[in-house]
Order: sequence, then C-alpha cells, then structure tokens
Amino acid sequence: MSYYLKKHWKPILLLLILTTVIQLMSAGFQLIGMRTFDALLASDLSGFLFWIAVEAAGWGLYWAVRAL
Repeated sequence: MSYYLKKHWKPILLLLILTTVIQLMSAGFQLIGMRTFDALLASDLSGFLFWIAVEAAGWGLYWAVRAL
C-alpha cells in the first residue's frame, strides 16, 4: 500500500486539496444562507438580493470546482 501512495502522491494530494476546498465552500454557503435569512428578517430587500446573488455565484463556482 505504501508503494502506491509514494508512487501516486501527486494525484492523491490534488484530490485531498480539492475535497478540502469543496467542503470549505459548502460551509461558507451555510454562512451566506444565514446572512440571506438575516437580511430577509430585517426587511432589507437590497441586502437580501445581494446575498442571493453572492450565493448563486458561489454555487456556480462550487460546481465548477466539483467538476474538476
């Protein structure tokens, strides 16, 4: 097993980095969702629309990274 880990360390490291980035992005979207809901409860339409746009752009970036 250690032979294959040593032989293929670059693809394994790339996979580890991309998985970490994807998980961090997913956690960030949860925080953005809370900000969106907060703007909705405060009746701040411009803030609500801003956070919706940020979240939509973030999900687009998420799926682009996930496609890698």
